[in-house]
Order: sequence, then structure tokens, then C-alpha cells
Amino acid sequence: MPRFFFNYRDGDKSAEDLKGTELADEPASVIEAMISAKEIIADALVRGEVVPRDAEFMVTDSEHRQLYVFPFTLAADQPTGRIRKR
Repeated sequence: MPRFFFNYRDGDKSAEDLKGTELADEPASVIEAMISAKEIIADALVRGEVVPRDAEFMVTDSEHRQLYVFPFTLAADQPTGRIRKR
């Protein structure tokens, strides 16, 4: 199964995903990015922090080639009911 890395960036803050996540394919990685971004946004709301709407995941493959950038604005604007569960 392919491994995808979800590297976080928000302005001058960043966090490299060193472990990665095994998923069936790239479309599954998009769903994972959406769910993870929603979780980060929800956590910020619960803690009363600024919502990281300008954050993004830079998603790479096991060879660390960038596949796409997933902006958190997509997660914030997408209704949860349209997302398949993990």
C-alpha cells in the first residue's frame, strides 16, 4: 500500500510528517487530508484559538515527491456529510 506524508505549513510554522500514512491511493489521501484538516480546525475552535484557515498540507509520496497542496480553506468550506468515513 502506498505511503503518503502530510506536511503541515501555516505561514512561518511548519511540521514535517516523518511517519506518513499508508492509504489505498491518492484519492484516499485527499479524503485523509480533508478529515485531518477538519480535526485541526475543530481543535483550534474548542481551545478558543485562531482557526488556521491559511494552513495547508503539502502531500508527498514515499519518494518525497510533492503530489499536491491541500489548503485548509477547502476543509473549512466542505460540508462534513460529503466526506466518506475512514
